Amino acid sequence: MSRHIVPEEKLMKKIAALPFILVILCFSSFGQVATGGTFSLDQSVIAGGGGSSTGGTFSLTGTVGQDAAGTTSTGGSFALTDGFWQAAALAPTAAEVTVGGRVLSSLNAAIPRAIVTFTGADGVTHAAVTNNFGFYTITGLQAGQTYLITVSARRYIFAPQAVSVVDNLTGYDLRML
Repeated sequence: MSRHIVPEEKLMKKIAALPFILVILCFSSFGQVATGGTFSLDQSVIAGGGGSSTGGTFSLTGTVGQDAAGTTSTGGSFALTDGFWQAAALAPTAAEVTVGGRVLSSLNAAIPRAIVTFTGADGVTHAAVTNNFGFYTITGLQAGQTYLITVSARRYIFAPQAVSVVDNLTGYDLRML
């Protein structure tokens, strides 16, 4: 049994092949085939997101807003699937935060020249020495991490403590036992 193609189906097949035909006509209108060097095919549309594909000396950039999503155009040894590209997974980057406060005795007296150390789970340490008023500032900590805090000072004993930092923290006072 033969199938008859209705005029709408013929039109849709012609429209689907149009981008590929335009690319062929564009290159053939120059009268030569481009080889070697670096090529870039860009199309701008108003849409959110986007992606790019590179390999060898070719680069192709598109957006997620392409209306012909999922169609594939082929020719020679190249194939192009358009629409809805997924960008590579973005690894979260931890912002650097600062923690500061005072080191105090049990009577709330400032302890000068105390060494405050923050040690991360990865073993990296950040240290500061308190000033004459007992103030310290630790910079370069990674947000979202938990740190073990130790304080070393003459004549004073401090219990180690853990803190999870998610943002800059001021007024984080450390008191002796």
